[in-house]
Amino acid sequence: MTTLHTGIAESQDDAHRCFALRYAANIADGKLGRYLDHGRGMVTDALDEIATIHWIKDGEQVVGTMRSVWGGAAIPAHYRHWYALDRFADLAPTQIAFTSRLIIAPAYRRTVALQLLLNACYRHGRARGVLVDFMHASPELIGLYERMGYQCFGPGVLATDVGHQVPMLLTADAHDWLRAIDSPFAACCAPFADTRSRRDWFRRRCDADYADGMTPGLLGKEGFIARLAREAPPEVIEALRANPEQLRGSALFGARAGDTVACSRDRFGARLVLLSDTAHWQLDGVDGAAITTPQTIDAFTVPAAPESERRLIASRDARFLCLPAQSPVAAGRAVVAAVGDRDPAVAAPPSPAR
Repeated sequence: MTTLHTGIAESQDDAHRCFALRYAANIADGKLGRYLDHGRGMVTDALDEIATIHWIKDGEQVVGTMRSVWGGAAIPAHYRHWYALDRFADLAPTQIAFTSRLIIAPAYRRTVALQLLLNACYRHGRARGVLVDFMHASPELIGLYERMGYQCFGPGVLATDVGHQVPMLLTADAHDWLRAIDSPFAACCAPFADTRSRRDWFRRRCDADYADGMTPGLLGKEGFIARLAREAPPEVIEALRANPEQLRGSALFGARAGDTVACSRDRFGARLVLLSDTAHWQLDGVDGAAITTPQTIDAFTVPAAPESERRLIASRDARFLCLPAQSPVAAGRAVVAAVGDRDPAVAAPPSPAR
């Protein structure tokens, strides 16, 4: 019988146990973030000094953690850029928060631990007056966070220490919206003020084609396919209709010119289809082969030489479709991100679609 309960780290010991869980989970998942402290077996950075560290425990064991950086604190300059905060200037700093470092121990990932932790963080933030929460997610997890109520609000891929990720936000005080999408937060929002105009506020501040969602979870299967058909080639649409199970893990997202969309160090577990404009490979800082639409890019793996790094970079503003790593859906000529001493994606033309 589990005894799951939540709280915040009020002692150095509790904080260190949360940092140790971050480290253990990152190692288990094969992530290579620059804040891995192998000597102490922790992952921590300067923001932990001003953040609230949340935990969930089973008995005395920390099995999940996340952190909140409150807008009333000194907002890091890179957050202002990452989340385009100028477009949300009508919010007081105390009305915004930034969620990051969400970790659930592998043995608890298919339990209620995640939701209990998220709900505790939601209630804590609302009690402090937070109306909008920002976070970032890897493209293959956009659907998970959309189901909670977070949404993408414009193009952009962020170079975080845990990989290249997409910015999202939660309109935490839009209770009707949370109930309409059956968000897990709907169960704990009632004690707090409801801003009925918040959805209109969001629509005015997000890019127009992001307002209704970027995954089948919000748009529905047919709605997502109709949205995708505006820019995807017919073979992608036909393949998705023939393999509807692939819709479950799919998402659209945009990148700005110069954004690194994925890197060989990310452990990026997805297949990408470049839908619009162009991208190119970069190996150890040297630009390589161009990729034009429509094109499929398979999952990245860690390079054989640790010092070698491959990047997929948007040459101009571009749109991508994210699919499960083993998806049979493909378009154009498939580019396989296999790694060796020489990068075949740079040294030779892309291989034919499989």
